[in-house]
Amino acid sequence: MAEFAPITSSQYCRVTFITTARDCKISLHQMRDIQRVGVWPVAFTGAARWAGPICKHGHVIGFHTNWKPFRTFPIDMAAFAINLQMLLVDRPTARFDPDVKPGFLETSFLEQITTMEEMEPKASNCLKVSSMSHQSVHNSAW
Repeated sequence: MAEFAPITSSQYCRVTFITTARDCKISLHQMRDIQRVGVWPVAFTGAARWAGPICKHGHVIGFHTNWKPFRTFPIDMAAFAINLQMLLVDRPTARFDPDVKPGFLETSFLEQITTMEEMEPKASNCLKVSSMSHQSVHNSAW
């Protein structure tokens, strides 16, 4: 049976949707600093070598993607982590919509909890690709 130390009010948990450790090279140290929603580029997603936030001076100013670029947040599920405290306290009604169109799950969820201005660039101001999309394994283009 595992034992866990209680989380104090000064500690915060982060939630990310990366499926295995080999998929992510962003350090846990970077994730600990996330106050709301941290973002980084992802490799081999949406028929592109990479997709994710474009950042300037520590702020997200847009997104690079080949697939449905008109989405509010055209990023892969593996391209962000959320501060759990923020999610539970500030946005307790946020949910994944089971009825959303394929490819819009991330946008639908992120629209409920953040804005582009609030996103926190990680991975050297989003200059380093820090994770890989599992969809790339099934993409015949690669």
